[in-house]
Amino acid sequence: MLIQIAITDIVFSLDSVITAIGMVDIIPVMVLAIVIAVGVMMFAAKPIDEFIDRHPTIKMLALSFLILVGVALIGDGLGMHVPKGYIYFAMAFSVAVETLNLRLRGKSERDRPPRGASPRSAGHCALVTEPARDVMTASGVYTRPDQPKTQER
Repeated sequence: MLIQIAITDIVFSLDSVITAIGMVDIIPVMVLAIVIAVGVMMFAAKPIDEFIDRHPTIKMLALSFLILVGVALIGDGLGMHVPKGYIYFAMAFSVAVETLNLRLRGKSERDRPPRGASPRSAGHCALVTEPARDVMTASGVYTRPDQPKTQER
């Protein structure tokens, strides 16, 4: 894991160096920025990895952001200007929707007993039944599958 982080840091450090060269002219500031970025990535890598493992939809959201930015850059390169406000709004809206999904999904998972747990261990009553579902037969009569069949006259 540490080697993977180090290799990723090297790749992203090159990107950081190019960005730092474009932003500042003072070499010690560039070096400090890169060292801080590598340190933050080393400490944040494991919690972020665990969060993404628990919520795979976040990975899809990040990949869709990369596609969005890539298409915008290609469009800019071809002379079609896409206002940044549209891109930022689309990203913010997507993050807001995903945040709501994560909260609702987390809330529903907290409210139900863990898989494989008996009703008693989950704090529920001893008798748990499924709600009866009516099924329409070929003749158009609604019956319940758990009830015995009766002869129709």
